[in-house]
Amino acid sequence: MPLLDDYYTDPELAGELRVKTRTTKSWRDKRTGPPVTYISGKPYYRKESVRQWLIDRERTYSKRTRRAG
Repeated sequence: MPLLDDYYTDPELAGELRVKTRTTKSWRDKRTGPPVTYISGKPYYRKESVRQWLIDRERTYSKRTRRAG
């Protein structure tokens, strides 16, 4: 098993999340995206870390209750 099989490249991550690589770069710049590892100056994302980042971003919504009045 190749060492980087558990990692996404930047284009792979963008493809998986259906966003542009410009978006993933923006996330890195703002430090709002998934954890990133740099190898020879190129970003790599551990697949399990990306999954956890997505889970951490989940939101639950409840129905609004109306006030009587």
